[in-house]
Amino acid sequence: MEQFFLDLWHNKVYQAVLVLVFVELILLATQSLWLVFRDIRRSVKERRQEAFERELGESFFDAILDPEEGEVWVAKAKRHGESTVRGYLEPRLRVLAGDALEGLSAIYRGLGLIERDLAMLRSRMWHRRVLAMRRLVFVAGEPERSALLATRGDARAVSLLAAQGLARIGSGDDVVEVLRDLEVPRRLMEQPVFVLLSSLKPQQFERVVEGYEQFTSDSMRKIVLIAAARRGKVRIELVADAARSDSVELRFGAATASSFMSCQPSEEILTTLLGDEVSEVRALAARSLGRRKALGALRSLARATGDSSFWVRQNVAAALGSLGEVGRLELERIVEEAEDTFAVDTARQELERMRVLSARSAG
Repeated sequence: MEQFFLDLWHNKVYQAVLVLVFVELILLATQSLWLVFRDIRRSVKERRQEAFERELGESFFDAILDPEEGEVWVAKAKRHGESTVRGYLEPRLRVLAGDALEGLSAIYRGLGLIERDLAMLRSRMWHRRVLAMRRLVFVAGEPERSALLATRGDARAVSLLAAQGLARIGSGDDVVEVLRDLEVPRRLMEQPVFVLLSSLKPQQFERVVEGYEQFTSDSMRKIVLIAAARRGKVRIELVADAARSDSVELRFGAATASSFMSCQPSEEILTTLLGDEVSEVRALAARSLGRRKALGALRSLARATGDSSFWVRQNVAAALGSLGEVGRLELERIVEEAEDTFAVDTARQELERMRVLSARSAG
């Protein structure tokens, strides 16, 4: 038996298997130790948090509303660790507003946490800068305005958060300054910018629209153009210039912005864009005409039912369907008279969709 194991030990394959088993055992032991350590650490953190809340939780709201009480609260809170204090304050930053948030900001400043966040804002690691800015956006005041402005050209998330903070403490010009070089390369990334612009006060938003030419990226200009149209603050000249631009992004913006307008020139812009060289622009122009129920574009829409792009044809047919009885008659005419097979099929599909919807509403 002893000789058998000696023979196995001198076998290289067996040696490799033993080494792998040994390494796996070490990894499993390390993982187990890490899980135990993490559980102990979490337990200690929870006990510290509970002790903090027992001592200072009841007096918190008095502290944020009364400066003298706030000073006493800060003195007591300093006896606890920074992570414990932050763990208590940060969730409340997101739910408080008005005087309560101002009082909390004063406590945050008194604890020296703003200075720590400003130091993190200079970190080379972008996720640390984002973490710091997520807190500063709620508590930053006039003394921190220059630090927020200095984030121009930083990571997209940092600049957006800085703009949100500047919207609270600064002017529309500050928002333009920090976002002027921002690139928004994908559609999914646009929503946070739209949310930011929609939250601006009227005077701030007007300054952003006036600073339209200062934005260096077509993507930001497009977003500002659409946001201005939604709020009824866009000039038709800006939309017309965007529609004539060589930039697909700006033409896309012009098509979207025109859907929120009601003047005749904006309808003419959409009719022109219905013949754009880029199919996405044509499709959006058709959808915008449908949203506006643009009866004056009936003939242009009818001609576009034979477009080479499937989505353009679908949007054109839907736009004709949105015109009610007039649109239905035009679709029927296309089915009967058009020589283009694609146009006939598209019109027939829309008529069937209209019939189903009518039957449902009648039932």
